[in-house]
Amino acid sequence: MSCFSVLLVWMTTSHTSTMVFSNAQQVVRSLANQSVLALLTESAENAENALGQISSFPDVTGVGLLTASNEILVWHGSDENKRLFKHHQWPQTPEQSLNWQDKHYWYLAAAVVLEQNDNAAELSFDSDGRQHIGYALVSFSKERLSNYSNSIMLAMLAITTAALLLLLLVINHSVKKITQPLNTLSKSMSEADLTQQHQQVRVAGTSEVQQIALSYNAMMTALNERDEQLRQHRNELEALVQIRTIELTSARDAALTSSRHKSEFLANMSHELRTPIQSIIGYIDLVKEQLELQNQFDLQDDLNRVLKNADRLLQMINSLLDLAKIEAGRMELHPRDCSLYELIQQSQDLINPLLAGQQNRLIVHQPAQDQRLRLDAEKLLQILVNLLSNAVKFTQQGEIQLSAEIDGLSCVFTVSDSGIGLTDQQMAQVFMPFYQADGSQSRKTGGTGLGLAITKQFVELMSGTIEVKPAKAGGAEFIVRLPVALPI
Repeated sequence: MSCFSVLLVWMTTSHTSTMVFSNAQQVVRSLANQSVLALLTESAENAENALGQISSFPDVTGVGLLTASNEILVWHGSDENKRLFKHHQWPQTPEQSLNWQDKHYWYLAAAVVLEQNDNAAELSFDSDGRQHIGYALVSFSKERLSNYSNSIMLAMLAITTAALLLLLLVINHSVKKITQPLNTLSKSMSEADLTQQHQQVRVAGTSEVQQIALSYNAMMTALNERDEQLRQHRNELEALVQIRTIELTSARDAALTSSRHKSEFLANMSHELRTPIQSIIGYIDLVKEQLELQNQFDLQDDLNRVLKNADRLLQMINSLLDLAKIEAGRMELHPRDCSLYELIQQSQDLINPLLAGQQNRLIVHQPAQDQRLRLDAEKLLQILVNLLSNAVKFTQQGEIQLSAEIDGLSCVFTVSDSGIGLTDQQMAQVFMPFYQADGSQSRKTGGTGLGLAITKQFVELMSGTIEVKPAKAGGAEFIVRLPVALPI
């Protein structure tokens, strides 16, 4: 209602303002029509009659004439309005009418034009037969309009206030009649919420309130049924979870027992197999020595083949034994001071026979000065030999590179080759136990697929990291990062 009142006052004020302004425009145009002779002769006396008539109009605070040279010929009224007209920026090209306003006044200027058929026909005219000779000036006060608007606003405010009070009384009576039963229903609902008891309610009131109460009672009935179903379902789930927990616990215990038995079996079998294999290798060496003393060299090749396969079998057994120890958590570190140069030289000595067999070339990059490391030298040597032998295995007539460098508190070993390389899928699985990157190549060269898996375990056991990526030469590149010193 208040918005409507404000809108009504605004519309009334706006309409009144438009009418007053329209009347003011008619007044200034009338003055312009009566001021042709006065401006033409630049005689203030000829304008006195017209100015006097206009000054008598309500709200007119000033009236005057402006010559074509923008000088005020005559002025009746407020000096303040006169100064404003005098200092106004008049356009270079005359306009038919000029209107502007401020907070208290309207300022109107109507062009005074001499038509061709007027008495001064001998004067020069524009191309359209009209000559601008000045402006008629009138200033109007907004005070009466403002007072009128204020009175309307006060009247509407009083009417609106009275209407609002009456409306509030009616609404208050109606709201009390409706809300009292609703309050009773709300209290019953709050008590049910606090006690978590889905109780039925009885409320007297209008038909709408009674319908709400019926709907609430129906909801409480549905909630009771749902709670009962949830209780039954929860009991069933708890029983099922207990059964599944027992089954999973049994399965876990069985798996742990099986894994422990497997690790123990591998460790025991590997140990038991290694003893006779070492005896076989020892006896083969004795036989070779006796044959050499007897100058029977025709059996040397056969014995060498037997010795080579026995060594391969021993390496496989050692790998299985290492894997079993790692899985059983019995693999221990033995840190000691060692020389980086000696480790690299030992790995070269062990890998040279394989290089000759595959017609590969080994290039070693190492620091200019020897570095002392405190690591498990045996395991580090096995890591380097495993990586080098794996590179040689998958490279024919190519190049193997081994580089070592000290990077702060880390020692970085890189082994790369120019062999067949690895796919993305193979690089993601190459460190898995018993994984063969290339089955056909593995059948040619042998191997159990345990070398890289054991290498990774050894690296992580010494708090290091290992990664694989494609090599620049087209093969694979393994990067091992180990701490320079392990705690004793």
